[in-house]
Amino acid sequence: MGAAEVSIIYHRTIDKMAALRAEYDEAVKEGVKFLWNSSVTNIVGGEGVRLKSVTVTSGDNSYEMPLDRLILAVGSVPASRIVSTTKGIDVDAKGYVLTRENPYGMTTRKGVFAGGDVTNRPATVVHAMHDAKLVAEGIAKYIDAVKLMESIQ
Repeated sequence: MGAAEVSIIYHRTIDKMAALRAEYDEAVKEGVKFLWNSSVTNIVGGEGVRLKSVTVTSGDNSYEMPLDRLILAVGSVPASRIVSTTKGIDVDAKGYVLTRENPYGMTTRKGVFAGGDVTNRPATVVHAMHDAKLVAEGIAKYIDAVKLMESIQ
């Protein structure tokens, strides 16, 4: 997505991460920063649909982290905690996040996207990767549309 800087905020330690060590090593080689034992506890919006920052909490410490984009990876079960604390994200009767086909992956909250296991039953890694690609394309379409509308106004 052309980011100058990428940080992963992870709620566990490096020894408890779900990713393969090789994936972590490759990410570090590409300059990705990892914040261990940390969680996003608040998302702050800017003007329009733009994000401004998140509140990161680690132990007893909290601080604001400015950002342009936020991609949540929530695991293989419905994200009940995220959904229950974030207004405007609807779920089906089983707790899976409802998304649109166009732009692909947008939730019922404008500008917030979801994909993979949180939107449908847990499946294979191949399925999750395919869904992630479609969601990334949906995000790109959405951003392009927002930029076009801003240039017209």
